[in-house]
Amino acid sequence: QEADARSKGVEKENELALFSQVRDILAEIRQENLCLTLKDLAINGHDLMALGFSGPAIGNELNRLLELVMDEQLPNEKDALLSAVQEQ
Repeated sequence: QEADARSKGVEKENELALFSQVRDILAEIRQENLCLTLKDLAINGHDLMALGFSGPAIGNELNRLLELVMDEQLPNEKDALLSAVQEQ
């Protein structure tokens, strides 16, 4: 989108500044290793299956853990997440 905006020949400084801000936010997210999706969790379905979870319970538990991590109630660390699962 940035290349498209620049290719029009009429550069709007506020529009181009937005692209810079988005890049800065993305860099901050990557640097902080924030957990935003199930793929970002330090554990996955295989870890839960090893603990005896099966079927929809796996997804339900992963979603619960994701919410806890996003709410900063749990760190996105494998040991902490597995402990939270076992305490449940």
